[in-house]
Amino acid sequence: MQHGGKGIYGPIQHGLRRISSYCRYVYLSFDKWEIVPSIRGWSTPWFLASQDNGKRSCERVAETFSTDSGRNQYAKSTKDIFKYFLGDNMSKNLGLPKGSNSYGNRVPVLAQEVQLKGLAARARTFCSEGGQLKTSDEKNLATKSGFELLKDIVDGKLNPTKNVYRIICDPEVLKAGYKKLKSNPASMTPGVDGKDLNDLRINEQYFIDLANKLKTESYQPKPTKRVLIPKTGGKTRPLGIPVIEDRIVQQAFLFLLEAVFEKTFNDRSHGFRPNRGAHTACKSIRKWKGISWFVEGDIVSYFDTINHNKLMETINLEIQDQQISDLLWKFLRAGVIIDKKYQRSTIGVPQGGIISPILSNIYLHSLDVYVDELKTTLDTSKTSEPNPEYIRVKSKLRSKKGLEKRKGYKELRKIKSTIRVGLKLYYIRYADDWLIGVWGSKEDATKIRKKIEIFLKEKLSLELSLEKTKITHAGKEKAQFLGYEIYSPTPKGSFFEKGKVKKRSSHVSIYIDAPYKKLKEQLIKENILVMKNGKWLVSAVTHWINYNHAEILFRYNWMIRGYLNYYSHVNNLHIFHKIIGFVLRHSCAVTLGRKLKLGSRKKVFKKFGKNFKEPTTKIALAIPPNFISNTENYKITTTADPLKVLKWSIRTQHLMQGPCVACGVTTNIEIHHVRKLSKKADTKSPMQQIMSKLNRKQVAVCKECHKDIHSGIYDKNRSPRKAK
Repeated sequence: MQHGGKGIYGPIQHGLRRISSYCRYVYLSFDKWEIVPSIRGWSTPWFLASQDNGKRSCERVAETFSTDSGRNQYAKSTKDIFKYFLGDNMSKNLGLPKGSNSYGNRVPVLAQEVQLKGLAARARTFCSEGGQLKTSDEKNLATKSGFELLKDIVDGKLNPTKNVYRIICDPEVLKAGYKKLKSNPASMTPGVDGKDLNDLRINEQYFIDLANKLKTESYQPKPTKRVLIPKTGGKTRPLGIPVIEDRIVQQAFLFLLEAVFEKTFNDRSHGFRPNRGAHTACKSIRKWKGISWFVEGDIVSYFDTINHNKLMETINLEIQDQQISDLLWKFLRAGVIIDKKYQRSTIGVPQGGIISPILSNIYLHSLDVYVDELKTTLDTSKTSEPNPEYIRVKSKLRSKKGLEKRKGYKELRKIKSTIRVGLKLYYIRYADDWLIGVWGSKEDATKIRKKIEIFLKEKLSLELSLEKTKITHAGKEKAQFLGYEIYSPTPKGSFFEKGKVKKRSSHVSIYIDAPYKKLKEQLIKENILVMKNGKWLVSAVTHWINYNHAEILFRYNWMIRGYLNYYSHVNNLHIFHKIIGFVLRHSCAVTLGRKLKLGSRKKVFKKFGKNFKEPTTKIALAIPPNFISNTENYKITTTADPLKVLKWSIRTQHLMQGPCVACGVTTNIEIHHVRKLSKKADTKSPMQQIMSKLNRKQVAVCKECHKDIHSGIYDKNRSPRKAK
C-alpha cells in the first residue's frame, strides 16, 4: 500500500517533516498497516475516499477545537499554516456510517506522544482514538482489563457513552463468552458455514486473532441460518442460527449491553434478564389487588418487525461509541439464509441470536415508560366509597329488636359495605408478552388497550394483535400468561368459617394455576397418554427403550423436575398428583417393563418398588410424597446484586492452558467438544472414555492428538501418548 506521504509533492512533504515530528497513526486498509505523518494540535482521523479512477486513496480530515482558549488558538494557527499545503478539504467528512449504510468506513486511530519543535511550550498527550486529549483518568482506564471496565460500568464509576468498544476486543472477555456457550448443546449446532466448536480449533491464538479482527474492524458477521420451529395451532416460529464465531462475539457484546442497560430497565420487565424470569413476574402479579379486568397483550411478529433505525437511536442514547454502532449494524444487516438462498435483513432481529433478547428489551423499554406514565395519569387515589344501600339497610336495623334484628344483620352481611370507584392500572412484561390488570370497568380496559395500540404503531412501528390481545373478566375467565392461568375468583359467600371464627372472604386476591388441559394435551402429543376403546391409557416412551435402566429414570426425572420447578408456586399443585404421581410413574413402569421384558407393570413395581430404584446407581423417580400448594415457592430470587448482573466467571486455570489429556503436552493446546457424554462403560471411543471419567464435554488436547481424534486414528493402546 502506498505511503500517505508519497502522494504529497516533495517540497511540501519536506516542509511537513521540518515543522512537526512524526507521530505514528495506524490505519487499516485491506488488512495492511500504514505509518503517516501527523500535525500537532489536530484531531486527525482518516477515512477511505472512492475516487473517479476506481482506486482507493486516503484524505486527511482535520478538525480544530471549538473554543478560543490559548492552547486551541495554537491549533487554529497551525491549521492556517498548513492549509496552504493540504488544500481546502481539511474539514470534509468522507463516509461516516448512516442508517442505510450498515458498516461505514470508520477505523480506529492510535496516537503516540509528540513534541512540537518551536510551536509548543510543552508536549500534549492524545488518547487512543481520534487524537482526543488524554487525562490522567483516561490513562488509568487504558490499563484496565475489559472485566474491570465492565465492573466500573455496573458500579456507576465509568460513563459508558464512549470508548467502550475495547471491552469487546479484550481476548479474556471473548474467552468468557466462549465459556458461556461451550456447555450448551446448541453450541454444537452449525450455522451457515457448517462449522461447530471443534472445527474452529479453539486455542489461545484463536482469541487473539479474533480480538485483532475486532480491533481493526475487519470482522464481518455471517448470515444466520433460518429454520422454522412448529408452534401450537399448526403455525411455525422462525429461529435464526448464527455461526459459532458470531455467537462468541455476540456473547461478549451481551456482557457490555447488560452492564450498560440492565440498570436502566423498568422493574416491570422480567424477560431475558439476570435474576428474573417467569417466577419473578408471577410474584409481582400476586401483589395486584382488586383486579376486575385483564388485558392480554400480544405484538404481531415482534422480533421480525423491530425497526433498525429506531433501535439504534435508543442504543445511541446510552452508548455513543461509533465502533459499537458499526458492529451492531453489521449484526443487524448480516442477512439470513432461507432454503439456501440469501435474503437481506432490513428489519427485525433474528430469534436465536445471543443479543436478540436484550435488543428486544431495549426496544420495548419505551413501552414500559409509557405505561408508567399512563398509570400516573389514570390512577385515582380514591378506589372505593360506602355503599348507599348498605347504609340504608343498616340504619333501619337500629329500630329493630330481638329475632327480627338478628335476621336483619344476617341479611346485611350479603350486601357489600363498599362499592368500587376510580381506576388503578397494573402492568407486567416478559419480552413481547405483557399483561395489564385494571381496577375499573371494561370501558377503561378497552381505552387502555387502544392507547397502547396507538403508541406501538406511531412510536415503535409495531402492530398489536387485536385477535390475541383479549380483554378478560378476572372473576369469570382466566387470562393466559407465560403458560399460567391467572384469575381473581369471586367467593361464593361474603364469609367463611375457619374453626369457630367467621372470616370475610377476599374479593381481591390473585390466583395462578397450572393449565391442566394444556398439560394433558402435551402428554397426548408425546404419546404418553393414548386413547383406546374410548378410554385413556398410559403408554411407554418407545424411543427411550434402547437406554439402560438408569438413563430411562434420568429422562423421566428430567420431565418431573421440569414440571415441579416451573409450576412450584401454583395454587392447583394437586393436579400433578395425577400427571406425575400416576401418568408419568406408570408410563415409566411400562417403558421399563418393555425394556427388561417383564411383561406387566405389576412385575416392575414388585421388582423395583414404586419409584423403580436402579440397584447399581441407586437412581429412582424423584416424585415427592405429596403435592401441597405453596404460593411462595419461587425458584428465582428478585434480589439484584450488581456484581451478579454480569454473566461471566473466570477460572484460575483455563482449559486452554492444558495439559493435553491424551499425551500431557502443554503447547499448541486446542479444545475438543462433544454434544453429549456417553454413559456406556464399553464405549469404543477412547476419548469418550476419558471425557466420561472427567465428566466433561470439553477437554484440552494438543493439535496433533486433536487431528488424530477427528480422523479416527487415535489409538487406544498408545494413550496416554508421550510428548514428542
